[in-house]
Amino acid sequence: MEIGITVNKQYQRKGYAAEVLALIFDYLLIKLGKHRIIASVDPDNQASAKLLEKMGMKQEAHFIQSGFLDGDWVDGMVYAIVEDEWRNGKSSRHNPRMQHARPNAT
Repeated sequence: MEIGITVNKQYQRKGYAAEVLALIFDYLLIKLGKHRIIASVDPDNQASAKLLEKMGMKQEAHFIQSGFLDGDWVDGMVYAIVEDEWRNGKSSRHNPRMQHARPNAT
């Protein structure tokens, strides 16, 4: 499964994206029984990369000049998480307000 997210600037850095992603991950990985979720991000978008890492996703690839955008070749990074990583609590630990947060796995 591949996901993408865009948040209006006035609502960024308030935890909304993390809460929504946690619900999406639960739905896809637990309820639907999907095995793996990936997300692509622009390497210059450090906020999104940090969010994906906080969700337990790991960077798996950095593709050089893999897309053409606005007249320029741009890189792309791919992050992923698999069901057992999500289920074993390697995510959601950054947001204690989440009712379905998992215990820290260390």
